[in-house]
This record gives sequence, C-alpha cells and structure tokens, in this order.
Amino acid sequence: MRVDVYDRNGRRFAHGSGFIVSQDGVIATNLHIIEGASSAKIVFVSGLDSSVQAVVAVDKKADLVLLKTEDTNLVFLELAGSALPAIGSKVFTISTPKERDFINSLSEGLVSGHRVVGD
Repeated sequence: MRVDVYDRNGRRFAHGSGFIVSQDGVIATNLHIIEGASSAKIVFVSGLDSSVQAVVAVDKKADLVLLKTEDTNLVFLELAGSALPAIGSKVFTISTPKERDFINSLSEGLVSGHRVVGD
C-alpha cells in the first residue's frame, strides 16, 4: 500500500509505504513520511483508497507512526514477537520509492547486526 500526504492546500507533497497491523484499520508507516502533513490517505494495491482519520501512536526515535483509517475488517500483517532475527537471517523490505511507478518494490538482504536506539 501507499501512504499519500497532502499539505493544507490539498497538494500531495510526499508518499511512502505502509502496512496494515490490525483488522480495524490501523496502518504502520514511517514518521518522516507524514511530518508536516495536513491530511493523508491510504491507497491500497487494488486502487481503492481510505482517508486517515487520526494518528494513533508516534515513536520519533524509531521513525514510526500508527495511523487509523476509516476502513475496518481489513486483512492485516501479523507481527512477530519481540525476539530479534538472528544475524545472517534473510529479510525483506517493501517500499514505494520514485513516485507511483515503483509501488510495493521488494528488496531482500541479510541481517548483519543489531543496534539499540538510545533512550
């Protein structure tokens, strides 16, 4: 999915990727994507979109934000426990670089180490 953000004049000025974390319409994305936005909408792969109603939670140090959409009964990504993946584990990332042409780009890599984000 893509998160589109708009300024107070209704002009789109940024976008990024996100994922559904709960059936009732909570979306996780990066905080830097929505900073400075007056409004935002979620554009699903199907082409349908949903308005963002509220910011549910923010973690500035982790650059994460949870957004609440108007939609419910969504299929969501079940998150793993708190254990970190082992060094050498294969991981994947889905992103939306370079405008609309690259929505849901998939990259793979290996966990090379762990870092602790300061308090």
